[in-house]
Amino acid sequence: MSASCLRCNACRNGNETAGTGPTNLQLGRRQARRRSYGRPYTRTVNRSSEVEAVFRRLLASGLVGDEEAVRNLISESASVRWITTAEEEWWSGYEEVVSLTLARSKETRVVKWEYPRLEGFESGSVGWIAAETVGHRAGEDPFVSRQTAVFQLEGGAWRLVQWHISTAAPNIEVFGHKMPGSLGELVSSLEASDDGLADGIPAGTVTVMFTDIEDSTVVSQEMGDQKWAQIVEDHFAILDQVIKRHRGSVVKRLGDGTMTVFGSARDAIDAAIEIQSTVSSTELAVRIGVHTGDTLRRDSDYYGVAVNKAARIAGIAAGGEIMVSAVTAELSGGQGTRFGPSRTVSLKGLAGTHQILQVETS
Repeated sequence: MSASCLRCNACRNGNETAGTGPTNLQLGRRQARRRSYGRPYTRTVNRSSEVEAVFRRLLASGLVGDEEAVRNLISESASVRWITTAEEEWWSGYEEVVSLTLARSKETRVVKWEYPRLEGFESGSVGWIAAETVGHRAGEDPFVSRQTAVFQLEGGAWRLVQWHISTAAPNIEVFGHKMPGSLGELVSSLEASDDGLADGIPAGTVTVMFTDIEDSTVVSQEMGDQKWAQIVEDHFAILDQVIKRHRGSVVKRLGDGTMTVFGSARDAIDAAIEIQSTVSSTELAVRIGVHTGDTLRRDSDYYGVAVNKAARIAGIAAGGEIMVSAVTAELSGGQGTRFGPSRTVSLKGLAGTHQILQVETS
């Protein structure tokens, strides 16, 4: 075999020691490697009808309140984020995003989504959406929103890790009220509209209690998402036990707070006292507001001035405090409970002034 043949074979075997030096093929490979040094690695980006379908399914599942489907379409990572239009509307963690997805779908009263512009993309294990959506509500003008969403592949399925929604106008102009997130948002949104009340049926006189973790945004940032998510879940588990023990019913969770109804003012105050006693040994500061009055019920939710007033009272309370209306204090019959001096306050959205008292827990 000739020397050239040996060199050719060596080249094919990647062996530069045979012969007198590198072949033209090997030089070409070297030059290609040199040209690639310093270049960023690029991955192909493709349009993805699959990611588009998952996004449509997420919105459709929210419309019908399909909690199981919503949970399956959102990543359980503590890094999940949902960001919307209004100030401070930035939510973190699996449970919070799931809860807000379902609550928002219900509060907006959207019955159908249209997609004038919907673009889905994927690159490796990451997918994303850019969309212009039109929400249709019964008897009301449609509204336009722009949405972006990021998905990642988990176990072979696309799951949401970040969602951003913005409207062309403030929520107050689009929906007639701010949308609920934390108690602070809820307090501004519970002035029930006429159409909402018209669909309700009398639920009679109940005592409504709101709980909320004070400064939760700051505390969650200090602790980190994963630890905070677990603390909130443990907190909810405690609240569920206490509320059930005092014959109350949790209507809904709102961020890291709750709305609960009781058949009696006494049960509500006893539950509130036990909640504060239980959480006093933790790093959480919970504020509680309670009011008794007539309500209307639609589906499993409660509406009316009494609900609004209870939320406003909770907004006045500081961490560790229980604030109740004078009506609730009177209906509780005392029974060993001590109240602080009566305070006259104004409550936003409610006419006149109102008497509230602090329940003394120590």
